[in-house]
Amino acid sequence: MDKEQLQKYWEDEDNWSGGIYFCKQDPRLIVPKRPKWGGWTINLGHKLGSVTLILVIGIPVVILVLVLMVG
Repeated sequence: MDKEQLQKYWEDEDNWSGGIYFCKQDPRLIVPKRPKWGGWTINLGHKLGSVTLILVIGIPVVILVLVLMVG
């Protein structure tokens, strides 16, 4: 897939809901956020998108719980 097609997916308003990107046709797992937000976001339309989001949120939560239990 060429960069022009990826850019079209990224620019399509239908693939965005607030700061959340969901595009099954876009093969990228991580995509740039909109310019006003800056940074990167997870493509929740990717087959590993939901798993990645759970890991990104879940690992710090598990570490926090373990630290609080030990302390």
